[in-house]
Formats: sequence, structure tokens, C-alpha cells
Amino acid sequence: MSTQTVTTTSRITRWKDERILNTFVPETRRRGGETSLTGKYGTTRLSVEHRAQGLVLLTAHGWRMYSRSFGARSARLAYLCGVDDNGIWAARVPGSCETVSDALAKLTPAEVKGREHVRQGDMYLARLAVRGRTSESGVYNDTHLWDAETRTLTHVPEEGAAHAPVTAPADWPSVKVVEQLDYASNRGWTAD
Repeated sequence: MSTQTVTTTSRITRWKDERILNTFVPETRRRGGETSLTGKYGTTRLSVEHRAQGLVLLTAHGWRMYSRSFGARSARLAYLCGVDDNGIWAARVPGSCETVSDALAKLTPAEVKGREHVRQGDMYLARLAVRGRTSESGVYNDTHLWDAETRTLTHVPEEGAAHAPVTAPADWPSVKVVEQLDYASNRGWTAD
């Protein structure tokens, strides 16, 4: 089984923790993510948990104060971070993730697991074994244009740089466009 991911640099696994945090905490905040947990025992900020495969897992393990009647409860934040052809990125993953591999597995949709696929940012083109099942041309995830005839996925962001277009191999019987799983926070970001 072959997979292709738009190039991610492996240099960030050699960056010092301070540089990683100074790069990815603002990106996490920009995307609406929390960057710290505050509870009756103080504030816990994101820190570097694990580095592998050119990616970094940031986590915060602490206590969150929910209310006086409910009290503080243990809480965890986790973000998988990296650099690709579009620049720096951060994606929320379940707080239970302890390694980059755990985080990647949680972001990968079931429709993609075990299949040949091509990845572009938060979108996948997955190989289907049956002819005639290719996803219809159109806009996916508000920022990706899929052309079923050319089998090309083009990123068209509202602002900023775009990912390089990716094309599914011509020998795949059919192609399904699949969106990455999303673990968005409903709490928004917290000021540090």
C-alpha cells in the first residue's frame, strides 16, 4: 500500500522547544484553539510532548475550573503541529494522544485507513477498488476544488497561500474525496 503526503519538513524535530512553542502556540491561537488550562491549581500552558516524522505534538495536562458547584476537573489539550507547502499548521487532536503516531491515527478518517491515498492539508483522495464511484466534482470543505475528470484537488483558500494541487493516480479505479477528522474546541482560545 502506498500513500503520499504533501511534503512536511523534518527540520522542526530538531528545533529547540522554545522555537517550537513560539511558532505553533500563536498558530494554535489563530485557529481558535486553547493554549492553556486554568483551574484552582494554577495555569498549565502547552509544552512539547513528542517529536517524530517531521511533526510535533504539543500538550497541556492540568485542571480546569468549570464552576463553583462542579469544581475543577482534570483536563488535557493536544495539538499536532507541522510545516508543509502552505506553511505552519496546528490541528486539535484528543488529549489522550501521547505520540505523533497516536495523533496522526486520530486525524485519519476511517475511509482512508488501509487504502492507498494522497493527502493535501486536511483533505485526502482515497483509492476505491470499484469503477464508477468517484466523488463528484465540486467544492469540498469550503476551500478545496475537486475536478473528477482530471482527478485533481486544488486548494483555494480565502486568504493566504494555497497548497500545491494534487492528482490521484490514473490507474485508480475510482477516487473518494475525504475530509480529515476535526477535534475543534468549543471553548475558544485562552489568553496567556
